[in-house]
Amino acid sequence: MTNSIIAIKGEHLNRAAEIFEAFGYVGQPNDLNFGKLEELYAYCSSNMDNFSDQEISLRGIWQDNGWTIIFDPETIDFANEEALSKISGLLGSEVFTFVIQTTSGSFGFSKYAPTNLRSFFSSGRIVDPNYGTPLPEEEGLNINEQVFIDDITSLAGKLGIDIEGQKAKNITLKQLGYSDQLKKELEAFESPTEQRSPTAEAKPWWKFW
Repeated sequence: MTNSIIAIKGEHLNRAAEIFEAFGYVGQPNDLNFGKLEELYAYCSSNMDNFSDQEISLRGIWQDNGWTIIFDPETIDFANEEALSKISGLLGSEVFTFVIQTTSGSFGFSKYAPTNLRSFFSSGRIVDPNYGTPLPEEEGLNINEQVFIDDITSLAGKLGIDIEGQKAKNITLKQLGYSDQLKKELEAFESPTEQRSPTAEAKPWWKFW
């Protein structure tokens, strides 16, 4: 099971272009609409590789219970602290991220308002990072090396965020191209190590583990 969610407090579908631009994406035509999250999952699972070959990223977006929710099937954007902080400041809203990846035993969440106030990530029962003051909603949950699926879903639920999308409807699937800057960053990352600047960061944001 893999689930990577970004939740922005408030209803911001009308500012989706600005939100995705913060990550370095450029909107493309041909949005698709789904009535159930399971249908979105199935479509992404079947088509993501084909779109990736065309340098197109897929992102689902919908509104629920006063939150704007983004589904990232690539499990990339939750680690882009700069973009998440920018979105929080731009919209004047709290931003949360949640990630569940059972194949690697990876679970985490973060909060931005607009800076990164809280980050927790555990992979293979190794916790790093565990930053910031614990949220009141963490009480009673295993936000430690014992964290599992229900701890992350319960935390989100306490915040009023349904990361499992049980009531999600009117879901839009965005096809997003890469900005010129993002293309340059990806090309630099994919270049042979010896061609990179010795001062370059060892682990860019899209290579979280």
